[in-house]
Amino acid sequence: MSKAVRLSGASSWANEKAYVALTQADRATFAWEFARRQFVRQTATAPASSLLSDNITLLRGGGNPALPGLCFALPPSGSAMIATVQWSWQYDASVLPIVALTAVDGFDLRALALPVTLLRQGGVEHVLIADGTARLRLAVLEGTLSRGPVRLRYPLPVGHRHPHLLALRQLMMLRETGRLMSGFCLPGRRAPRWTMVLRAWDAHCAGLSQRDIACLFWGHERVDADWNGRSDYLRMRVYRMVRTARYLVHDGWPRLLQWSVWQ
Repeated sequence: MSKAVRLSGASSWANEKAYVALTQADRATFAWEFARRQFVRQTATAPASSLLSDNITLLRGGGNPALPGLCFALPPSGSAMIATVQWSWQYDASVLPIVALTAVDGFDLRALALPVTLLRQGGVEHVLIADGTARLRLAVLEGTLSRGPVRLRYPLPVGHRHPHLLALRQLMMLRETGRLMSGFCLPGRRAPRWTMVLRAWDAHCAGLSQRDIACLFWGHERVDADWNGRSDYLRMRVYRMVRTARYLVHDGWPRLLQWSVWQ
């Protein structure tokens, strides 16, 4: 198997079901999916972990100098079947920076019926709460969420961004219902598009031609009828997908963490 194929995870390109979960993924997950197709070692080992409670997993280690801003990335598990990914709040516009103040009665991470992944690094507590494909990502700048009830404070920074308001709404929903709402961080129309781009790249790295890639998405009958017709629209769609994927894999994946890209 060539380095390019190992790099992309292209062994799954022919399995459409392997990509279905990504059609509900968010920006942070897609940034990871594109980045990991260049940085092979990121997929080799997961950080050591231990259970703080029934629902909270504490990670030790994580990050990688090759991927600035990455806190941790864990392989898919459970029903969601997408990676568990956290970027630093300075890189990912959807991560909500907060301060946690000890309280007798308040928000208690341990009382949630949802899986939580937590990493303490560089004086910051990075927290990811998952509910299926929905994600809430927090950066605790002071205090901790792991030791019981807290009162949360959001320090409104200069350059306050719209994604922070969406994360605040998620946090309020979580406190009121114990659940997260999907679709807050990534417009639904975008995820299927990026999923196709990823699959096209994996197939390209496996050596498939543009025509073969077109057959993956639109079937042999349509490709046979249209490929050599008056319009080269199918050829151009595949070309653009591979070109976009090449850019995102090698240089452009950090842009996926910028909110302006998704507006």
